[in-house]
Amino acid sequence: MSGGDGDGGSRVHERSRVMHASSSASSSASPSMEFLKFANHEVIQELMTCTVDELERRALEVEQKLSLVEARSIDEHAKECENLIALKTDVDTCEEILQSMELELGAFADDLGKISSEIRGLQTQSEALKVKAMNRHAAERALGSVIENLTVDPLMIQTLVNGAVEDEDYSRRATELAQKLDVIDNLRRPNARGGATTVLAASDVAPELERLRVKTCEKSWAFLYGQFHALKQPRTNVQLIQENTLAKYEPLVAFLRARGPEVYWEVKSTYVDVMGKVLKTALASYVESLKRVTLPPKAYIALGSKKRSPGGTNEISGVSALSGIFGGGASGAAMSGDDAGEHAELFSLRSRAQTLRDAETGPPFVLHQPSDRVQQEMREYEELFRSAHRLLIDTATFEYAFCEQFWRGEKDMFEKVFAGPLTVYNDFVAQGVATASKDAIGLLIAIRVNAVNRRVMSRRRVPALDAYFDNLNMTLWPKFKHACDEHVKSLEQMKESFEPNPEAPSFIVRRYANFVVALTTVAHSSFESSTVVDDEEVNIATQVDLVLDRMRRALFDCVTNKLCASLRESPKRRSAYLVKTFDFVCTTLSSLADIKDEQTTELATLHFFEEKFLNESAAFVTHTMHERFPELEKLDGDVLFDATLDALSAFHRNWRQSLASTHADCVACFGTSDWRAVELFRRCVTELTTRYTTIVDRGYVAQFGDEKASQLAEYVVTKPTFTLEGNRYTSKSNDRLASQ
Repeated sequence: MSGGDGDGGSRVHERSRVMHASSSASSSASPSMEFLKFANHEVIQELMTCTVDELERRALEVEQKLSLVEARSIDEHAKECENLIALKTDVDTCEEILQSMELELGAFADDLGKISSEIRGLQTQSEALKVKAMNRHAAERALGSVIENLTVDPLMIQTLVNGAVEDEDYSRRATELAQKLDVIDNLRRPNARGGATTVLAASDVAPELERLRVKTCEKSWAFLYGQFHALKQPRTNVQLIQENTLAKYEPLVAFLRARGPEVYWEVKSTYVDVMGKVLKTALASYVESLKRVTLPPKAYIALGSKKRSPGGTNEISGVSALSGIFGGGASGAAMSGDDAGEHAELFSLRSRAQTLRDAETGPPFVLHQPSDRVQQEMREYEELFRSAHRLLIDTATFEYAFCEQFWRGEKDMFEKVFAGPLTVYNDFVAQGVATASKDAIGLLIAIRVNAVNRRVMSRRRVPALDAYFDNLNMTLWPKFKHACDEHVKSLEQMKESFEPNPEAPSFIVRRYANFVVALTTVAHSSFESSTVVDDEEVNIATQVDLVLDRMRRALFDCVTNKLCASLRESPKRRSAYLVKTFDFVCTTLSSLADIKDEQTTELATLHFFEEKFLNESAAFVTHTMHERFPELEKLDGDVLFDATLDALSAFHRNWRQSLASTHADCVACFGTSDWRAVELFRRCVTELTTRYTTIVDRGYVAQFGDEKASQLAEYVVTKPTFTLEGNRYTSKSNDRLASQ
């Protein structure tokens, strides 16, 4: 161990000596370069200041320190030799372990190669199995339903042969049977090559399915026949039975439609026959019951006629134009000329407007049997017309919806079922208009009710009654126009010998004004639920406006040429009568101004008569001025001084008396309690003042010179004088009007 240490020490000492020699050689080789490199270092500068002895001493100290450090390093390295030998042993051991792991990993890689080959084989097998599974699923889909439908369940046979048809399970089994029969038909259908597909199982099961089909058709037909005939029992709620009972058996009807054509037509015929008679009987009974609550008809009177048409003639009741629908007695006796004006209410709408308000939402009237001993309110014909047709559209809506569901959209079923009820209603309407009815208001209400019913059915998306509504329009419109033509004709054919009542407008004018308001209100009425006006309502309003336009021309010609025929010799009285007449028409028609626009005929009529009222008022003032103040005619123009003096003096003497006569004329023509007398007198005073002051102010007096002008000025009446005198009369009239 010591020998080893000695060898190690000698080797270290030798290496140190060599290193020292090399360093000395290198340092001596280039001392100048080293000094120059570190010349500025503080240690070098310090050494440069030392003596040689000090430098040797310090060099010896440094060398001793280096020897100590080198010896200490050699000792530490000697101590770590054992650790280095152990580390080498560990490295050798790791190399052996890594070699064994390398051998194992090589074997594992070989095994993985074999496994990947096996996986590729499994993938190939999996794809093959997947193809086989898909083929088997396709075969199952193709044959599964066929096999299932070719298999007849004993429970299905038991249900269809011995089960009760009213059970829900029976309908389900019948649907299954239809599906199986469809499969058999598809299997027997020729293929693309022209030959039939042969399936032995289908040939075996087809006879059994056919026997089940025949049995099911037989039982279903018998059951439905009984259900249909049960609807004919008295006091049966047919709609309730249809909704809660018959609707459940729609699958049976579908089965018979598809698999029982030999009995399906008979099922349809039975339903059409039974249901048609039930509905026809019910609606006919309701229509017949309306006769008991119909008001007695009233005699017809034309717009320009003094008398009612006697009973038994072609001119029947105006208020009951369709009274034939509901029955009723004969028309009233003829009316004398004295009481002709008392029947303007025949041309008024009055409470008949309630029918329009109920047209869209009002239910049918509930009618009691005579045995119920219930006092029922008597009603006008248009109310019953609305009630009857409301029942019709409600019944048609329910039946149409049921046929759509029960008979699967066979539209001819509803048409066949409702042929009988529509016959009842065709007769119902035909009876009312067959006698050339002339109640234009009632006919127009019926036309509006028909339009409302069409709109209601359109919103319900039920087009079942469109043809009936069209036929009803074709029946009602000609009668309405004929009725209006009769009124126009009566005005055109009236004779001139007619004597007007100077105290009030003629009854013909009162009838006309009320008649226009009534027709306009009916034609242009709107409904709360109607946000958009449809084409039919626009057409109704347009047709009525054309009729009213013609009637307006006839009435104006009648009033101006015939009613005033006896007043031709007195233009002032004629103008006064026309003022009262036109004012009454304007006052009556003004109630329409709030609900109509300016495009409608009723407002055109109002504007027309307002213009005529203003014209005749001006004419009355002109005639009065001409009659009571003739002196103004002499002053108007170029005249001599003497004539002017005479005219002014005469006017100055007589104008107060003439003004009093003018006031008397206004009162005589219009009455003391009529505002028009005051208004027209005020206009006369205004016209008098305007004309007189215009003549004087334009220099008429001054043209004769100052001397003569001053002579004429003594007779000139001032404007305040006219105003004061006129106010004296008008204040008295205003006091009388205020006290009434």
